Amino acid sequence: MARLDYTNTSPQLIESGVDMAILPVGATEQHGPHLPLCTDSQIAEAVAERVADRLGAFLLPTIAYGTSDVHQGLRGTISIRPETLRALILDIGRQLQEQGFRKIVVLNTHGGNFIVRVAVRELNRSAPPGYKVLLAPPKVPALREIMETGDKEVHAGEYETSMILHLTPERVGDERPDYVTDFGQDMYNYTLTRYITDRGVWGMSSKGTAEKGARALNAIIEATVEYIERTFEQLAKLEGT
Repeated sequence: MARLDYTNTSPQLIESGVDMAILPVGATEQHGPHLPLCTDSQIAEAVAERVADRLGAFLLPTIAYGTSDVHQGLRGTISIRPETLRALILDIGRQLQEQGFRKIVVLNTHGGNFIVRVAVRELNRSAPPGYKVLLAPPKVPALREIMETGDKEVHAGEYETSMILHLTPERVGDERPDYVTDFGQDMYNYTLTRYITDRGVWGMSSKGTAEKGARALNAIIEATVEYIERTFEQLAKLEGT
């Protein structure tokens, strides 16, 4: 199935009869000295494009700003308030529902965007009968087998370095610092990245490879497509639609 996106025309969307839309959500924030500011958004877009191809869905432009307040003080980070991101998702989601998109997937790849889950629940509470919104991607257990340092991975480490090495290796710098600590990720509830690691990296970026990135991307796509199809089927059965 061929996907449609925002480069198509309105009549083409109408003629296609497509009823699923995918909204990628990322962030613009520092990722150490070796990864671009667009890392989260680039991963979101890459996953969303391939999932939309598989499902014949309408792919929306990526929301490239997220809640990145833990990276404050590190240049290039642009953080929007949770209520701003919530309002964006609600506005876009309701517009899509009004236009007859009965299935909407919000595909978020930035861990700091906690508010996305709240927005998805709000959309579902107010949706017309037969209209549903899913939050993806799901947890992907296979990533633990692909990445060597999953238990140490927090930010700009092995996983994100591998993904960008696979997608756009020219954007990855040669200096790939490692930083691990006894702190848990819950330290982000109390302090900022710059007080935990002076390089902006929390993980083992030196372990990243393009081969791991390719395997990880495939695993995420397979898990996401399966989750979307299964969950929409289950919801249809529950609602008798």
